[in-house]
Amino acid sequence: MKRTRSSINKLSYKVVDSIGNLNQIRDLWHRMNWHPNTDIDFYITIFKSRHNCLRPYILVIYQSDIPTTMLIGRIEYKHIKFRIGYKTIFSLKSRCLKILYGGVIGDNENVTSRFIVKRLLRFLSTERINLITFTQLNIHSQMYKAVKEVPFFLQRSFFDTVNPHWKVLLPGQLKDFLLRVNSHHRRRLKRLRKRLEKNFNGQVEFTCLKNKRDVARICENCEEIARKTYHRGMGVGFVFNKENSRRLNLMAEKEWLQVYMLFVNGDPCAFYISTIYKDTCFLNFTGYDSRYRKYDPGTALFLYIVEDLCQNKKIRKIDFGFGDALYKRRFGDINEAEASVSIYALNTLGIMFNVTHSMTNILNTFVKYVPGHVEKLRKIKKKWREYLARKATV
Repeated sequence: MKRTRSSINKLSYKVVDSIGNLNQIRDLWHRMNWHPNTDIDFYITIFKSRHNCLRPYILVIYQSDIPTTMLIGRIEYKHIKFRIGYKTIFSLKSRCLKILYGGVIGDNENVTSRFIVKRLLRFLSTERINLITFTQLNIHSQMYKAVKEVPFFLQRSFFDTVNPHWKVLLPGQLKDFLLRVNSHHRRRLKRLRKRLEKNFNGQVEFTCLKNKRDVARICENCEEIARKTYHRGMGVGFVFNKENSRRLNLMAEKEWLQVYMLFVNGDPCAFYISTIYKDTCFLNFTGYDSRYRKYDPGTALFLYIVEDLCQNKKIRKIDFGFGDALYKRRFGDINEAEASVSIYALNTLGIMFNVTHSMTNILNTFVKYVPGHVEKLRKIKKKWREYLARKATV
């Protein structure tokens, strides 16, 4: 882990690229980290759980010998999927460097960001990898601008899909939270729980599980719901496997875990798996049994979560995670625009990935924003999700 010096603004760097050396920067990592996704123990747990992970890539930047920035990533084999809407057209396996979400830690100023990108370009030219991908960078950040401007033209990604990332600040009470929606919708939301209890003779239970002894039960109940959802048909969402079992056990050990569940007649009906980290509740996985769709169990459970979190004065906000959804737009009051952006190698595979990525993004954007087609597209997506949910239950 020899440090390499540069004449640029007294910046220097070192790379940690083995699991055995991570503990040497544990204190620094823990002090600078802000997101559970890039916590050092979580990073190690995921790395050891996945067979496609080859080695760590942690870049530490120093200014005048003081550590100011960390870049958290890993070199891995990845199936790069090219999609039109929800449909995967084809995928290719490639060796790449993935910078994790929340993996740009500390100083994100222009000079430092450009310095990092130049180091990555040098790394890309000497390693057997075809691309470097940053997962969902804020498009207004200096790092995003540096990734878009510093690389050679053919190495830049174009037409990146910009996604909303919704969050909501928590008020003191649930009734204050509901004031952000109109009166008609507010009345409907207040009736959700009563409607459930009336139609199922009071056999409705809202609960929060957080202890390590509950993990096996959590996995079994969440899997029972998740296998019936459209997420399963898309290959996303919660799956009861070794990785997620280890993940939830680690979260329970660190007292991060809060799993909210709704049971109807003793059967699991809906769930949210969340991480409590510092002052934020991060919603990781969710799902509901489509048989209860007309009762809107997901929203009923979400209101229970808000009510519970409002009582915890240490929690200031809820992070809804990646992607857009009606309930996120309805309840969120912070929206950060993000996009995954890549740097491509100047080789045959790298250029092919870049061209194909650009073409599929152009097509997706065209389909999405053709005048008069937006509402049709929403209906198509809804029908597709319903089809995937039905298919998952067969």
